[in-house]
Amino acid sequence: MPLALPEAQVFTGVDWATENHAVCVVNAAGKIVAQFTIEHSAAGIAMLIGRLAKFGDPGDVPVAIERPDGRLVDLLLEAGHPVVPVKPNAITAWRDGAVLFGAKSDAGDAAVIAEYLRLRYHRLAPAVPYSGETKALRNEVEQRARAVKDAAKDLENASALRQGAADAASQMGELAKQLTAAIDTADRRAQEVSEISRVLEDRASNLRSVGTRLDTFEARMSKWDVTEQEITRALELIASRQGTIESLQGDLERMFAMAEKTSIHVREITSAHQELEEGQGMLKDVLGQLKQLRETKGKLEERKRQMSQAEERLSKAEALLVDVQSSLSVLEGQKTLVDQAVEKAGSLQSLLRQAEAAIGNLREASRTMARPKHGKVVELPKQDSNGDEGSDEGQARAA
Repeated sequence: MPLALPEAQVFTGVDWATENHAVCVVNAAGKIVAQFTIEHSAAGIAMLIGRLAKFGDPGDVPVAIERPDGRLVDLLLEAGHPVVPVKPNAITAWRDGAVLFGAKSDAGDAAVIAEYLRLRYHRLAPAVPYSGETKALRNEVEQRARAVKDAAKDLENASALRQGAADAASQMGELAKQLTAAIDTADRRAQEVSEISRVLEDRASNLRSVGTRLDTFEARMSKWDVTEQEITRALELIASRQGTIESLQGDLERMFAMAEKTSIHVREITSAHQELEEGQGMLKDVLGQLKQLRETKGKLEERKRQMSQAEERLSKAEALLVDVQSSLSVLEGQKTLVDQAVEKAGSLQSLLRQAEAAIGNLREASRTMARPKHGKVVELPKQDSNGDEGSDEGQARAA
């Protein structure tokens, strides 16, 4: 159905986005009269409808948007605005081929949509408001979509829990393996304890047999009273000699202690002697290294002295080089003067040759004039120091 809005004076373009929408309003001449941004919320859409109400009746303020449906479209239709859905590809082609609103941006796209609506509104079809059943069905569909989305989130959470359960199961498996290993270790230790208890029982039976033998021995010892009296006397004798033995034992222990101390001292002296020998060897090595260091120090001092002499020579050479450079500059100036003098001398030599040639010509002329004519001798004029007068007199004589 064509859009019949001949009386429309403003045209609105909305660049739809997920969170914020750019809005541009142009008049019939294409001039931007309003440009702003709203949030994708009930408050933002209410602000849009309120600002568009300033431009006139909602039925006279068409709105172009790149979506055929949605919450924003529904609220604009309910407010009475003609909503014209436009295709994004058409807007892109229009932007590239017909108009240009600077660099690409949300505000620029909204301006392009508004201009597209202004120039082509008679060719576009508005969106038809949904009926009550359709709105109810769409709300139900949206609720189901939200339910599906929530179910998807729950499924993701369940997958995460399943993964966690799998991880926990793997950890339980590891713990079961460790527990099995611990049980095996306990079984081995129980077997060892059983073996030890069996050995102890064997030893207890042996001890019981030993006790029986001791009882038999005591019975036999009771029969040997005489022997016991003799043993008592022998023990008294041994006790009387025990003091002597103890004193001897003390002396022996002191001797053993002194012998151990002496051996320890001998070992310490031997180790100290070895350490002294090693220290002497190390000291010899250190003395050799010190000698080498002294020689190296002497060489370094000699090198240092040579370096200082070389630096002095270098400084003298630099000073001499400076003098030579200054002399060269002076010689270059003198060379220029000599070249000029040589050029002047060359010019003077050429002039001298010309003068000699002129003198030769004059002499030849003088010889020619001095030859006699008709047997008469003609005297040549003599040069006089008086200059011009002498020359005049000579000319008169010649005549």
